Amino acid sequence: MTIETIRIELLRSEGALIRILGTIERRGFAVQGVTMPPVLPGANSRLTQVTVSVQARHAGRCAENLTRQLRKLWDVQQVTMMLEETKWAESCASVPKGEGVTVSCAG
Repeated sequence: MTIETIRIELLRSEGALIRILGTIERRGFAVQGVTMPPVLPGANSRLTQVTVSVQARHAGRCAENLTRQLRKLWDVQQVTMMLEETKWAESCASVPKGEGVTVSCAG
C-alpha cells in the first residue's frame, strides 16, 4: 500500500490537530508522519498548514474519501492531496504527476 501525502490548511484553535488526526485514524488510515511549521512569537496568523503522510490499513480504503471527511471538520479551510506515483481517483487523471489537487471548503 502506498503512502499518501495530504496538506491541510486550518485555523489555529484548541483541539484542531487532534480532530484531524482522530478522523484519519477512524477512517482506517495510519499516520506515518506529521509536519507543521513553527509558530513564530507574535505571529498574528490564525491559519497554519499541516502536512500529514498516511497509509491505508486495508486495501479497500480510498484516500479521496478521507479528504472529503477532513473537509467537513470545523477548523479545516483547505485540503490538498499531493499526487505521487499513483493516481488516487479517476477524476485526477489529467493532473500532472507531482502536482496537487486542491479542494476548498465553502465557508
